[in-house]
Amino acid sequence: FVGVRSATPTREIIEEVAAQSGPLGRIGASKAETLVRTEVSQVYGTAQQGAIDESNRIVPGGMSKMWIHVGSYPCPTCMPLHGTVRPADGTWTIFKGKRYEREVAAPPAHPRCVCRITAMKRNWKAGLKKLGYLDEQDPADPEAVDPEKV
Repeated sequence: FVGVRSATPTREIIEEVAAQSGPLGRIGASKAETLVRTEVSQVYGTAQQGAIDESNRIVPGGMSKMWIHVGSYPCPTCMPLHGTVRPADGTWTIFKGKRYEREVAAPPAHPRCVCRITAMKRNWKAGLKKLGYLDEQDPADPEAVDPEKV
């Protein structure tokens, strides 16, 4: 938390966490990187959700939000969420395989997740689809929100 607040480069935070002695002991670079990257994603997700909540109060007609998978790795957890829209106060159901994991209002969905959410108005999604930025939304998703109705 202090590293993020003080704008310490992520690599330095990872090196410090990996070498710390304490309740976790020396956890090693790989585990430290997972921990720090996941916590940084949590900070981004919380900030993005806060900004969408604020926008929803200000923008006439309100805003919804869209999950964006930004990683180059074809993540089996996040790829099905890519391009799905929820109300500003909505959540996504996270699955690991076919097993229910939990509900999240914003990324991260799992350790090392780099996904993001973005504010969305009903007419914006069509433009993103037309430009080829989004995969088709799964019509069988019972939680999916029709952007035309948001």
